[in-house]
Amino acid sequence: MKLYEFKRTRSYKIRWLLKELGVDCEYKTVNLMEGEHQKSDFLKLNPFGKVPTFVDGDLRLHEASAICNYLADKYPNKGLIPKPATNFRAIYDKWNFFASNELECHLWTCEKHSWFYPEEKRSSLAIEMAKSDFSKAIKIVNDTLSDKKFLLGTDFSVLDINYAYLIRWGKSHNLIQEYPRLIEYLNGLIDRPAYPRELFD
Repeated sequence: MKLYEFKRTRSYKIRWLLKELGVDCEYKTVNLMEGEHQKSDFLKLNPFGKVPTFVDGDLRLHEASAICNYLADKYPNKGLIPKPATNFRAIYDKWNFFASNELECHLWTCEKHSWFYPEEKRSSLAIEMAKSDFSKAIKIVNDTLSDKKFLLGTDFSVLDINYAYLIRWGKSHNLIQEYPRLIEYLNGLIDRPAYPRELFD
């Protein structure tokens, strides 16, 4: 297995999960700052030119959540994802889709209108609206965690890796400071031995 990654990207979710699973993997840095993601060899693996990109034999995968689900399903004995076609898996999927549709999209809007888009295409109103929508959604997560250690209850799962990423990102935009439970939850996840601190250096 190979993980094509770069620091401070969604790549860290995959590396974190691999370490939680105790699975060996070859890590290959794709330097986005030097344009390595647009070179022909890498585009053969991922035509979108993005990281993370994951290779397992003949399988080529991109999209961090898809990679995480694949790995957790591949090693079911580790108990990091509910079994398919169960009520518990449906709840897991609900929170996974909620993360993409109600949280991550708004944070990415903030980024695009802060620095990614050309200056003439940026909108402070778009940022304001995205932050408002994120805040409404993250409150639901905070309330859900009020009587739980992890999102699925007492057991750590792939969901917690995904939400740690989003909460940390929201924290960088000063969007979770009013939720001490979220901060406590994030700190507990960051303290896990498998947390990939090396990708934030």
